[in-house]
Amino acid sequence: RVTLHPYAMILHKGAVHCVGLDVAKDTVTAFLLDRMTETRTSEAERFALPDGFAVGDFLQGEFGVGRPETTRRVLIEFEPTAAEEVRSRRVHPSQKIAAAADGRVRLSMTLGDLEPVASWVLGFGGQARVIEPPELRSAVLKELKRAILRYGE
Repeated sequence: RVTLHPYAMILHKGAVHCVGLDVAKDTVTAFLLDRMTETRTSEAERFALPDGFAVGDFLQGEFGVGRPETTRRVLIEFEPTAAEEVRSRRVHPSQKIAAAADGRVRLSMTLGDLEPVASWVLGFGGQARVIEPPELRSAVLKELKRAILRYGE
């Protein structure tokens, strides 16, 4: 059982997330509403939104809802054939894009959870190359190797 003081509700990719204080842990975190069962409200209990709370701290663009414990710089290079798609979409609040003379673009951003980024990069196939961090590069490479094995190459 969790006692939660709900601070914000966020709709992300068709799922509702509740950002709030987990009273027992004394931490503000994001909960997926679909996973909650047997919820009850309290008519008697009240709470105040804490000073400095900013729902934007929990918005990770295309990569989910939550406040990361640690953040890392991510740098991905895209071939010219994917450049327009990358330039036209805002996938994360921290993203920056640099263009090369040959049409390639580099996307940099600072975020925490690398798993959804790996899936996103894989969606570009051979048009994307992770430059950093090494653990993201390794995760993408591992998944590409698994895919090759599934196709019998």
